[in-house]
Amino acid sequence: MTPIPPSIATGISNYEETGHGDPVLKMKALTWQALNQVKLLETARPTIVDDGDVIVKITGSTICGSDLHLLHSAIPELHKNDIFWAMNSAVLLRKSDQDPGSAKWRTNGSLSEHALYGRRTADMFGYSHFTGGFAGGQAEFVRVPYGDVNLLPLPDDVPDEVGLYLSDVLCTSWNAVVDTGVQPGDTVAVWGGGPVGQMAGEFAVVNGAKRVILIDGGQGRWRLNFVKTKVPQLETIDYTALPKG
Repeated sequence: MTPIPPSIATGISNYEETGHGDPVLKMKALTWQALNQVKLLETARPTIVDDGDVIVKITGSTICGSDLHLLHSAIPELHKNDIFWAMNSAVLLRKSDQDPGSAKWRTNGSLSEHALYGRRTADMFGYSHFTGGFAGGQAEFVRVPYGDVNLLPLPDDVPDEVGLYLSDVLCTSWNAVVDTGVQPGDTVAVWGGGPVGQMAGEFAVVNGAKRVILIDGGQGRWRLNFVKTKVPQLETIDYTALPKG
């Protein structure tokens, strides 16, 4: 079946190079260059392209474990000077005056992803042309398509440094607990004591799990002691200290 075309302009992974940048105003952005090579460039700021677009100024940005997939070129269809993805907090600067209407899910025009999986994910900011070719958030300014649904307003009393967690690890770990159906009285095992694993363990406790066991080891074993100081209810297992055979 032929995939339905995307409902917005895709493949804009660097505003200046695709002709969608401001002709005067510049910004700094972290870009992919080649295998294990990134570069901070001065490039054009984004402009409004489609109805529903919003331009935001980035006030906080994180790196993610998935940045390594880009750095190591494990994700296909990366182009030189693509602006890296990130999770962000931001200030709204400018938005389109037009209502974008419906069809907000059709944001990724990748034919190769459709051929590989039989369907396409939604677009991902700064995560190669395989996921739509959108410029990412490791930049001073970002174009956000369908800003009415892709931006989450923060109350004035929530600092950007706190709200930033809502853009990545907090929602990922919360969904891990909810999607797996953790119920009061359950016993839950969490493999990996990184940020998402730690938060998933804590959310499992919040959801009423009777026992929550966090498993890690090797160079990551220090995280087991750390998380016990934050969430004493968690049990921990260092798998590298277990008998083998």
